[in-house]
Amino acid sequence: MLALSALKMKSFDYGLTHLLNSAAGHSVILDDSMRVITREMFSNLLLVTLVWYAWFNTEDTDARAKILLGVIVSYIAGSLSRVIQLGFPAHPRPLHDAALHFRRPLGVDPDIYSHWSSFPSDHATVFFGLAATVFIVNRKLGRIGFLLASVLALARVYNGYHYPTDVIGGAMLGIIFVGLTQNWKNSRIIQRLMASEANRKPVFYAAAFYVSFGVATLFNDYRAVGAGAAHILKTHFQH
Repeated sequence: MLALSALKMKSFDYGLTHLLNSAAGHSVILDDSMRVITREMFSNLLLVTLVWYAWFNTEDTDARAKILLGVIVSYIAGSLSRVIQLGFPAHPRPLHDAALHFRRPLGVDPDIYSHWSSFPSDHATVFFGLAATVFIVNRKLGRIGFLLASVLALARVYNGYHYPTDVIGGAMLGIIFVGLTQNWKNSRIIQRLMASEANRKPVFYAAAFYVSFGVATLFNDYRAVGAGAAHILKTHFQH
């Protein structure tokens, strides 16, 4: 039963990926556009911008508590997504799946993500987690968020970074986590953070800007430093 389910998922992934990939490698404009869309200024940061807009669009403390909680949970879900990537059996990305015969879009680095498993997409987890956060407090703005998250996820499939099921799995993880944890808005830590917004605005907003930028970039710089430190320690103990 599991084997049949896995076969169906693979068939779905290959079929949809081939459909999108049929347009790759023919137009510099199209390929560059799809590649640029995945850059942080055009992807995660746009969703974080929607979150900030939703925050300042309301003065309701309950709604703001939901937004604050949603951003935190979205990143936690994204981190869990990365842990799952590392813990599950290796699942090569379309770019590096020899059985797929993927045509690399123009300008895409052939070695990118070559050592990272594909499922689930941590970007999609954060994308859709943030979109769900906005949707909870502002339905109209949230629909824009989901549309934007879908376009960004589609671009990552087009570029061969992920299969459709990687994106779907990541999206479900982000949405479910945000939805199931909204009752935590009354938790002590969230209420303390909300109190700091009222009593120490400069500190709160300086920290919020820094953290939200980190969420938008998935804290790539910190992860790079951590990976470098881990490599140094591994090399040291080997010798």
